Amino acid sequence: MKMQFKRYLATSLIGLISTSVLLAAGSFLPRRWQHRSQASCQYQVCAIQFDIHTNILVPVYTDSFDWRNYLPLPLSQQQYLGFGWGDRNWYMNPPTELSNALPRGLQAMFFSDASVLGIQAYDRLPTEDIKCVGVTRSDYLKLMEFLKGSMQRNQQGEVIQLSNHPSTKTNYFEAIGHYSILHNSNHWTAEGLDIAQINMPLWAGFSFAIMRQIQATCPRS
Repeated sequence: MKMQFKRYLATSLIGLISTSVLLAAGSFLPRRWQHRSQASCQYQVCAIQFDIHTNILVPVYTDSFDWRNYLPLPLSQQQYLGFGWGDRNWYMNPPTELSNALPRGLQAMFFSDASVLGIQAYDRLPTEDIKCVGVTRSDYLKLMEFLKGSMQRNQQGEVIQLSNHPSTKTNYFEAIGHYSILHNSNHWTAEGLDIAQINMPLWAGFSFAIMRQIQATCPRS
């Protein structure tokens, strides 16, 4: 019995170490090795890092897509919108004490029951912890469809707003998708950026992995 337990423990440790090595390697390896042709900054897509999270930033409107047709005022009166997806309970009621962070984090990773899309408005493009890439019109519109498709709608086809925070210019909307340790907020960001043909890491669970892979081609102002 003891020998079987030791073998089980050894096998588990080897599996854990192997998985950790693969995830670490996947965080540094790109999904695409070839370099994409550089597009102009007419259609600009940005990623911004907030500690362990990342958001996708896009203009409120371009000549091809206008978020003012889809989002309520005053959110759409600004110049840029930052989209972040995640566990609803964590995003809307973040832990205020360190002692609550771990159990709340575990609950989000393994027992999340709903997701949310937070949209923050900006009157100008932030200049810190952000990388911007010019994409083609076709890829830009694919990303817009991805962002629209992440929002839950009612029977009338309207987005479902959950709360509004004027102090941070952030609105929260009911979202589609299930948050878990295998599909967290950074995985969602990477999925959207990958659709826009912006290179992402093989495993995008960490914010630094996403930001490391992006080759900025547009100025941050």
